[in-house]
Amino acid sequence: MLQIIAAVVLAGIGGTLANSLAVWQVVGADFLALALSPGRNGVAIAVAAALPVILPRVQGLWGWLFALVVLAVVPSLLARYLFGSGAPWETLLLFNGIYALAACLIYGAIAGRRGL
Repeated sequence: MLQIIAAVVLAGIGGTLANSLAVWQVVGADFLALALSPGRNGVAIAVAAALPVILPRVQGLWGWLFALVVLAVVPSLLARYLFGSGAPWETLLLFNGIYALAACLIYGAIAGRRGL
């Protein structure tokens, strides 16, 4: 159980770091402000908590693809409708797709397909 919790937390934070790096490189935003934001990391960890729910229930590659989509779409919806981002959908989905890919890779490396 502790391994799953650690995997979720590290996936969320690692995904945020990857996202922040991409935003910094493309948009020129302040990397440290993005990467160290407690709010961004909290949302990223909360969204990454979907991984141990999805992966044991959806088999094989489909589980990882579904998780990747969920982890890209949910933060994009939150950014647009909760946090008021005016960025185009393509931009939101691209940057949150980077978060999703990094989070899935980190989670998979630590926890594999184990669930809660």
